[in-house]
Amino acid sequence: MDPQTQPGLLERLADAGDALAWREFFDRYWRGMFLFARGQGCSDNTAEEVVQQAVCSVFEQRQVFRYDPSRGRFRNWLFTIVRQKLALHRRSEARQHKDPPDAPPGDDARQADEDPQQAWDRAFECTLLQAVLDVVRQEVRPETYQAFELICLHGMDAARAAEMTSLSRNAVYQAHKRVMARLRELTGSYAADGTLDERVRRALEAYPPPSVCRTMATRVEASLSRSRGMS
Repeated sequence: MDPQTQPGLLERLADAGDALAWREFFDRYWRGMFLFARGQGCSDNTAEEVVQQAVCSVFEQRQVFRYDPSRGRFRNWLFTIVRQKLALHRRSEARQHKDPPDAPPGDDARQADEDPQQAWDRAFECTLLQAVLDVVRQEVRPETYQAFELICLHGMDAARAAEMTSLSRNAVYQAHKRVMARLRELTGSYAADGTLDERVRRALEAYPPPSVCRTMATRVEASLSRSRGMS
């Protein structure tokens, strides 16, 4: 699992017309940005707007960032952009609503207790694990993955999971064991510290809603098309 942005992708992003590069960038980063925004108190809709605005900001500044290890990772630069978009959104919301000082904060105003940098790193850890889970889901039978998910995500016992999947109890145990073994194989060092089960559960919980997955790419592509037309 490699969280680094490849230098070749950064070079290709400098070309506004390289639609494949921009789609690769979106596919690689949108979930992490979305999860971070949600973790900072944004609603799904606001988190979508933050992602959309951040991608457009990267597009507008595509000539600024060049691969240079001494300058730090691209993802850290992206972190700065996303935080700026969140701050702008909160200021805009505050001006629009002008809540009295003692008014309870709405969802979008809620601050996460976790350090923002740690929350950002955790969001991308979740997206990396989600990518691995997506690979494993394609490798095993649907009922095998369902049994694994029922146990790992929903905390269901083997007997209940067997009823839900029409598998035997032993088959459910074996399904969970098989999927976890494959995850350990694919995640390498992630499995070494003994926390893989908990990390996988967090990743499963953090999947964006299907409605967001359906609309996010369309929204961003429309924004990029408008930006290309103005550049």
